[in-house]
Amino acid sequence: MSDRDTTIGADRTHSIGRAGRWTRRQALTAMGASAAFPFAVTPARAKKPADDYEVEDVVSFTPDELPEAITVDRRGNKYLTFPLLGEIRDVPPRGTEASEFASDLSPVLLGIAATPPGDLYTVSTEFGGGSRAVYRVSRDGEVETLKTFDMSGPEFLNGIVAEGDRWLISDSAGGAVWSFADGVAEEWVTSPLLDPMGGDPPIGANGVALDRVGDLYVANSDKQHIVRIPIEPDGSAGTPDVWAEDDRLQGADGIRFDTRENLYVAVNDQHAVVRVSEDRNGDATIETLASAEEGAALDFPSDLAFGTARGEQKTLFVVNFAFTPFGSVPKPGLVKIDVGVPGLPINR
Repeated sequence: MSDRDTTIGADRTHSIGRAGRWTRRQALTAMGASAAFPFAVTPARAKKPADDYEVEDVVSFTPDELPEAITVDRRGNKYLTFPLLGEIRDVPPRGTEASEFASDLSPVLLGIAATPPGDLYTVSTEFGGGSRAVYRVSRDGEVETLKTFDMSGPEFLNGIVAEGDRWLISDSAGGAVWSFADGVAEEWVTSPLLDPMGGDPPIGANGVALDRVGDLYVANSDKQHIVRIPIEPDGSAGTPDVWAEDDRLQGADGIRFDTRENLYVAVNDQHAVVRVSEDRNGDATIETLASAEEGAALDFPSDLAFGTARGEQKTLFVVNFAFTPFGSVPKPGLVKIDVGVPGLPINR
């Protein structure tokens, strides 16, 4: 194993069922993992070698339009948050232009996630003790504020993912993940592994994703590692552990799994997209698929998501936040990479 490889704990116990809920873990147990995902019977890496990936432009924005996060609904529409503008824009399947979808949200809009019915959930954090909120945006663009927080709440809402009938939201400054359901938010787990390291702003726990059996993974931007948190049958958090760690994960932001258990990471500090793959022995290989230093059209990539429309299911769409640009001129936009493997389906 090279010095770039990372050992991943192979001893993984996946419990079944959860009282009063029908979750991904329970559904997989009932159907069998191979029935739910016939192309993901055993862990495998993506088919193409890392040097075969090409980054293509989809939509370009001006330097004062900085997209931060992305989600894709079941129809293949892509939704991007714009923190400086307080709005969401959408890009249709196979589209090359973005249109305003929702506006008049917080000026620091961050993570976003879609539900199968087409509703969007997004979070905002205004720095310096300002407002933090959770929003629902309907399919017609109507915005509803579901929750605002005072100083006793999370410090820095950032990444968001659906898990069963609740939302799990990373707190980048508080070293925590919060659970939100039916208007109630509570601190779900805290851990030193999720803490930031004192950057400006401090960004520890960031991007969040669920794997094929329903465990939560969290990128720590400051500490260059990915943390795995088992989800217990009662919905509580198991003991967090470092699943992968490497200097190429410094600045890890948005994360997504494909159906073969590869994890793709938007690494803004590196201006790169990397892939973390686990083999049957529990070892991980971290590969750089594309980087600006090698000429790829990546500029502080902050998030990524798989397409869902026909012809786009093996395409990874990557947001160039361009907050700390690569080069003298920021190049915010949406780009795409064909990775040869579909992404995991939406989890609701």
